[in-house]
Amino acid sequence: MTELLSKALEQISDLQRIVGEQAAWRVEVEKELTRRELHDTQMSFVIEDLRQKIATQDTIIETLREQLAKKENSIQNEFNKRSLQNLIYVSESPVKRSAVHPLISDSKEMNKLGSTVAKRVAINSRVKSRPHKTECYKSYAEDLPTHQRMKPRKVISTLARDPTRPSLFPSLTASQKAAVDDAQRCDGIRSMSDIVVCIDEAFVYRAAFKTLEPGGLLDDMVIDAYMRILDNQQREWGPPHQKRTYYGSSHLHQFMRKCVIERKFSYGVPVHTNSAGFDIYESDRVFIPVNRSGVHWYLVEIDLLRRKVTILDSMRPRRTEKIALEIRTLLAGLEYVFEGKQLEGGHSYNFRDWDCEYEKSVPQQQNS
Repeated sequence: MTELLSKALEQISDLQRIVGEQAAWRVEVEKELTRRELHDTQMSFVIEDLRQKIATQDTIIETLREQLAKKENSIQNEFNKRSLQNLIYVSESPVKRSAVHPLISDSKEMNKLGSTVAKRVAINSRVKSRPHKTECYKSYAEDLPTHQRMKPRKVISTLARDPTRPSLFPSLTASQKAAVDDAQRCDGIRSMSDIVVCIDEAFVYRAAFKTLEPGGLLDDMVIDAYMRILDNQQREWGPPHQKRTYYGSSHLHQFMRKCVIERKFSYGVPVHTNSAGFDIYESDRVFIPVNRSGVHWYLVEIDLLRRKVTILDSMRPRRTEKIALEIRTLLAGLEYVFEGKQLEGGHSYNFRDWDCEYEKSVPQQQNS
């Protein structure tokens, strides 16, 4: 009997242990269910938030598509407009712009091309009828196309003179003066066609070197050689890993002017195509020599950081219409070049809003 009672007690204790384990397991199961319900609730909130973000992104994408479509239409319209303007030949002379290529022979074809051609023909007729060329520069500039009609805010003003600025022309030593005299000397042995200076790809004939004598008209070979000297000096002594000053060729202004007047620049093409290989974008400042009327040189400084154009001229003219027109044409060419840079992801430059000033400290001369 005692054995039966002990066995019964053991079975009861086992049952109690099993019941306790089942109760603990049930508590754990309830906790797990609670955690899963909480997780499901959180996931539902996360999913709803993601849906809202996706909807917002879809709206933004649709807006960008509309803007892109408008931009493409604008570019196409501008391209068509310029293509229409290219049908008219414009002379290089700022006075004789009336030479229109005879593409339009009757009124029907004129109507097909539209009112733009008719307005251009009327402008050319007005320019042709002007009697005195010095009076027509301002109105001619107003008649230029939009891409060529550059108007700086300050066309003519002056900069303060800096008395502490050191001289740019130090005295020559005796050996240097002897070398200069030998380069300028011409006799039966020394020919005028001899090359006396060769710097990189710039070379100077003896005849061109003689233009450095007092009273001579400075030759473009001398200008190019001096620009190469300045470029080599900054390469050798300039700070490393810093944008340099770009010294343009003496023919760069004529190249820009010809391309602008004849509309040879391409719209929306890579930068190197419009810049003709000039590494302008590796510089913070650009110096471009400009020849006026074939007898006088002056220098144009374009500061890309301060967004300012400075004219260094030893013969500042009393009337500024001529030089203002030359500067506007030059800036028009640069704007074409930087237009390609902007399309490639660079900074945009609106040269029409830049200041254009004279450097007053430049010594003045009486003649060329």
